[in-house]
Amino acid sequence: MALSGLQQWLVTTPLPARSRRTPAAPRYRSQGTANAVMTAVTDFLRFGALHGWVPAQMAGLLSEPKFLRFLPAGYDDGERGQWLQAQVSAFRFQVSEPGSRACPRSRSAA
Repeated sequence: MALSGLQQWLVTTPLPARSRRTPAAPRYRSQGTANAVMTAVTDFLRFGALHGWVPAQMAGLLSEPKFLRFLPAGYDDGERGQWLQAQVSAFRFQVSEPGSRACPRSRSAA
């Protein structure tokens, strides 16, 4: 599909230079930035499918079901677990979000 090619192009094609001087090293988009661009593109295609500009079956290809294993506190999964699946984007890079790092354990003298 052409969207996966766009996704790869976003992270493999160098960005244009910011000035006329030759840059020391080429700059590339991050995978998080590519995910944001792909979210905008897929939402626009869904919008186009609603208005008949894009074939309706295209909207079904833009997301895939994902089973929710770990539910947040207070989340209602429904009477028969019908809310245990969510539709997630089919075109996303796996990006780990920066979080807190565990501090090394200090050994106390016993």
